[in-house]
Amino acid sequence: MISNSSNILSSDFYIKKYLIDAQDQLEESVLNEQDEDIIHIGFGLHDKDGHYSVWVGTVMQSILEHTDSRICFHILHDETLSSDNRYKLEKVAYNGSSIVEFHKIDENDFSVVKNQMSRFTIGTMFRCSLPELLPNLNRIIYLDADLFVNRDIKELWDVDVREYCLAGVVDEGVAVHNYPRILNKYPEIKKESYFNSGVLYMNLKKIREFGNLKKLVVDFLIENPKADLPDQDALNVLFHNKVLYLDGSWNQFVFMHRKDNVEKLDKAIFHYAADLLMLYSHSQLDKEYFRTICRTPWKDYEMNHQFERCFDRMNDRVYQYQNMLCLLSDSDVKHVFYGEENKKLKTLYSRIHLKDGDYRVLEHAKNLDSDILPCKDLFVLKDEKDPIIIFVNWESDDCRAIQNLEELGFKNGKDFFVVARFFSVNDGGFM
Repeated sequence: MISNSSNILSSDFYIKKYLIDAQDQLEESVLNEQDEDIIHIGFGLHDKDGHYSVWVGTVMQSILEHTDSRICFHILHDETLSSDNRYKLEKVAYNGSSIVEFHKIDENDFSVVKNQMSRFTIGTMFRCSLPELLPNLNRIIYLDADLFVNRDIKELWDVDVREYCLAGVVDEGVAVHNYPRILNKYPEIKKESYFNSGVLYMNLKKIREFGNLKKLVVDFLIENPKADLPDQDALNVLFHNKVLYLDGSWNQFVFMHRKDNVEKLDKAIFHYAADLLMLYSHSQLDKEYFRTICRTPWKDYEMNHQFERCFDRMNDRVYQYQNMLCLLSDSDVKHVFYGEENKKLKTLYSRIHLKDGDYRVLEHAKNLDSDILPCKDLFVLKDEKDPIIIFVNWESDDCRAIQNLEELGFKNGKDFFVVARFFSVNDGGFM
């Protein structure tokens, strides 16, 4: 005799199996359809601390909220992707009536260049596997995880890339600031043609004709061990005359547009390149990005995490100003500016009443009529009889500026202050 509980368990088992089989059949049928019927989007995912999945999921969420098209997300991941985050990524896709495919990547395939990627994430290298990993797919849009998509991705999918290996956007940072460390290494690359690889439309068919992408990129990095932006540099050199340049709206750097506090955002893909979400920025962009995060399965954790980050940053700035106040109000205090005379220090000059006794600790200082001390003579500051307050750019002296001062016995937050800690991000402060 079979009990009622057994029937229930048996029924539940078959229902689940039916739903799983139905989902598998749906995914298989969708993937077998023509390219034009579904948009394929790829992500590289190395999730060492379990948090990178949040950003990938948020990009997916923003895409789905701005399109009626069916999407197939291809997640290229290694063993760092947890089962919980995998489930949540699936949930984002399925809630948007789209699908997600997971592709396990062997990180050892890139072990020879792993040290070069230490400042970034090895996950960015995973996209180099796409042409061979998806042999039946002719094209795919690759996206970084630090994006907010505020337009219909189908508009990009409809761009004709048949004659090109890649389609991308000129890197705003390089185009505006030149970055000679990058451009001088590769004379064939002009600043107006160096593209950012965070948004790439990849013609996989054309790339296969060109060669094995993974091998090409790895070989490049072996030959160029000092590449500043390793995989991005490689793609620029390899395909510099095989790129379709897209309108800049497809890859706008957040830090270059945050000050434009408009009520309605442009239709664009916004890129948090080397940047972070800031709830205290008053930027409409940051607000919309945060709201999107809060519509993902990670909302509970991420809300608390972002609030904590926001308050910690604001409290630190207040703490710096409080400690600075007594010294700044002393009429005899001398201001010492330690570091390259960049935008941050010039902004600081405009906010502090400069006096004849003020001086710089830097060779070749400009635009300030004062005594100039070379960095190696920093110890003379200890002999000052009048009170001094030191403002330091942390990146000076090959990022040893803070260490130099501490070795001389100066106290951080008491005798000297790191400019980036008490400045807002718009003035060059920490995020």
